[in-house]
Amino acid sequence: MNSKYTDVDTASMRRKGCIKMKNKKFIGYALGLIFICVFVMFSLWDFTYNVNSLVEKSKKMHLEELSLQSSNTINVKLNSLTKFINSISKVISESEGMKKEDIMKLLNDVSKESDFEKIYIAYPDGTAYTGDGKVYNISQHSYFKKAMKGESNISEIIKSSVNNENSFIVASPMYKNGEVIGVLYGSYYTSKLSEFIDVTSFNGEGSTYIFEKSGNLVLKSTPGKTDDAIDNVSGFFDFIYIGENYSYKNFIEDISNEKSGFLEYKFEGKEEYATYTPVGINDWYVLSFIPKTLIVKEISKINKLAIILTTKNFIALSVLILIVFYKEKKSKGKLVKANLEISSLTNNIPGGVFKCSVGEKYEFVFLSDGFIDLFEYTKEEIKSMFNNNFYDVIYKVDVDRVKREFALQILESKVVEIEYRMITKSGNFVWVVNKCELIKDSDGKEYFYCVLVDVTDLKRAEEELKINEERLRIALSKTSNIVFDYYVHTKSIHISSDISLIYGVQKNIENGIEYFIDSGIIHPDFVDVFKESFNKIEKGEESVVSVIKTKLVNGKYIWNRMTLTNLFNGAEIPIRAIGLLEDINEQKKAEMQYNQEEQYRKAMLSEAIAIYEINFSQDKFISSNIKPNNNLGLRTTGKYSEVMEDIVDDIVFISDRENFKKVFYYENILDSYNKGVNELKLEYRRYDNDGKILWELCTMHLLKDPQSNKLKGFAYIKDIDKQKKEEIELKFKAERDILTGIYNKGTTETLIKRFLSLDKAKESSHAFFIIDLDDFKAINDNLGHVFGDKVLVEVSKKLTSIFREDDIIGRIGGDEFVVFIKNMKNMKFIENKAIELCNAFRNYYTGVNKSYKVSCSIGISIMPNHGTTFIELYEKADKALYYSKKQGKDRFIIFNDSI
Repeated sequence: MNSKYTDVDTASMRRKGCIKMKNKKFIGYALGLIFICVFVMFSLWDFTYNVNSLVEKSKKMHLEELSLQSSNTINVKLNSLTKFINSISKVISESEGMKKEDIMKLLNDVSKESDFEKIYIAYPDGTAYTGDGKVYNISQHSYFKKAMKGESNISEIIKSSVNNENSFIVASPMYKNGEVIGVLYGSYYTSKLSEFIDVTSFNGEGSTYIFEKSGNLVLKSTPGKTDDAIDNVSGFFDFIYIGENYSYKNFIEDISNEKSGFLEYKFEGKEEYATYTPVGINDWYVLSFIPKTLIVKEISKINKLAIILTTKNFIALSVLILIVFYKEKKSKGKLVKANLEISSLTNNIPGGVFKCSVGEKYEFVFLSDGFIDLFEYTKEEIKSMFNNNFYDVIYKVDVDRVKREFALQILESKVVEIEYRMITKSGNFVWVVNKCELIKDSDGKEYFYCVLVDVTDLKRAEEELKINEERLRIALSKTSNIVFDYYVHTKSIHISSDISLIYGVQKNIENGIEYFIDSGIIHPDFVDVFKESFNKIEKGEESVVSVIKTKLVNGKYIWNRMTLTNLFNGAEIPIRAIGLLEDINEQKKAEMQYNQEEQYRKAMLSEAIAIYEINFSQDKFISSNIKPNNNLGLRTTGKYSEVMEDIVDDIVFISDRENFKKVFYYENILDSYNKGVNELKLEYRRYDNDGKILWELCTMHLLKDPQSNKLKGFAYIKDIDKQKKEEIELKFKAERDILTGIYNKGTTETLIKRFLSLDKAKESSHAFFIIDLDDFKAINDNLGHVFGDKVLVEVSKKLTSIFREDDIIGRIGGDEFVVFIKNMKNMKFIENKAIELCNAFRNYYTGVNKSYKVSCSIGISIMPNHGTTFIELYEKADKALYYSKKQGKDRFIIFNDSI
């Protein structure tokens, strides 16, 4: 009986125990479900809170970037306007002999082609003229006074004299011989700046003001986006309620100190954001603002999506828990099925699973199918060929290392992780990571339970990465680009490559930003940009790109593009930035040169009769602009090199062809550019369609296209025929004796000295003749000076006919002449010339009855025998002349030391 009741009680207790266990499981599941609900709700709240903060922060940063972009764009535009006025001022200042009507026409043409309302020229008394003839007095305007002091400037906002619209003046001084001789200025409507401040982001709901430091509004964004009643920025603050962390006082202080800033405020009960940024010119500021509702809309969308996603996840988790709860009630068959599934999972690990004994032999007890597939040997082959031993399947070179690492790691932990190689049956290497745990089994023996993962692809990727890193290192060593790391917390800079020869600095630099500034490596004009770039990185911006100028060891400044890319920790806090300093000096120079060329081309349009654009990288013409009635007859199709050959053969005057080839032939142009020559000029003569010879000036500018990096040339053809012929005529008159037409004394001396200074003059002998007419005074006294002048003219003609065209013939006194014979053949040649000259004079008579005989005395010196300078040769020839006179005149004497 007792035994029976005991069995019943025991069964009852077991049933009660089972019920209690089921209840505990149910309570556990219920608590788990409650915990999941709480966790999901908390995660949803945390997610929405962080997303809201990030979206709001992103929009604020976007607004600040837009404000800064508008500021920079306006700054660039104002600088462009100033450079444009400066270039026109320079063209007018450097144009010699430019008449007033030409200047007015130029101003009128440029005004029509430019964005300016009008362009004016003002003289020192303040009288200003426009291209259409209107006259103004601007002597009391500050922009005029500044410009007269040599300062290019932009005026305050003024009303246009044409339509009373807001505008401002861009003024530039005009120089001549280093002094300001006038002012060139243009008026520009402020409304034309609207395109740079209209906010296209934020669905067009943002708006922008541009205002002066005084508060006066310069410009508003497109009408309808702003309050048209506000004409001073202080009026903007009259309509808003500023947030507690901001104040109007801070705003005014920031404006006074030319700082940027941010505002939160309410306008008509609605919250809005605003940023303000200095333009950098004339104390102008950009004020951009957007309604906070824009941010709320986006946040609401995200929150809605988050709630939907959370609900779905919650439902999915609930279903999962119910499924698990349901499967708990399954029979032992399910457990067997689960074991089979685990076995399948084990076999499908990318590598394999194995179990091996611990001791003298590390024999395999279990090998998964995944291990077999990886190693490619069957279990029987592993037993027969590798003794079923763990160490024998490892690549022999790695075995000793694996044993050492096993022994060291097992002393510290029961978990061991080792990397090694195996050779598969097909002969391929595979890299594996083997993670093993030492476990004591139910039989009391210790075994290693190991998971083997195939990391061959990862290893190959690592090797490829190392190769790529080495390639990058080699590539960087061959360029001037520099990679560096900036550590945010320590503010130190580590440079990957040795740049001591470039900048004279070491690889590791403490307080890197201050070091580069204090050492003068950063150009003073770019210090703020340099510092601001790192400030943005420290504030968490993902990437910052800026353009700066840096100083090399040789003291030369070059342009660089600096790119900083942030690396963050798990808390999204910046810890390190990767920096790249790229040498863009040539690109920047090309851009500036290209912009200057554009301005030069516009200025040259009024003077050049033809403009050609050539692509020298491809040896072809790109375009031509030829004025009407100035058809030069040039073919501009085909290769440039071939066209130049045709021009030389058919158009260029024969005496100028060699010079033309040296300057403008294709190969010579490339050679000139490689030597650093960017401008080529040549005056030459050509034949027109009627065979008439005309003078032209060709100016060619060479530059690299900043976009395509191709070498281009811009050729400007100018008609200088009239000017050149006037110059030649003036030069001829200046060099010639008025009476006789041969060289005068000054020109004669200059030409002889110039020839004697040449190296080729020292390679041969030359003769210096001084010729004096005998008794010329008697002719003047008896026949008069008119007859005397006639005799001098006839004598000059005889000299010209007797001597060669290359010889220098000049009159140096009343009846005294000089002849310099270049490259004399021999002394006999000189003597024959002297005899011929004496005979020519001896047979010449003048007067009414031809009663006066004209003769001459000649003194001769030889170079280099008697000297190598003009003075030496003249003195020796003069002594010989004196001796000739003393010997009875009408003869020649060659200098010798006995005279």
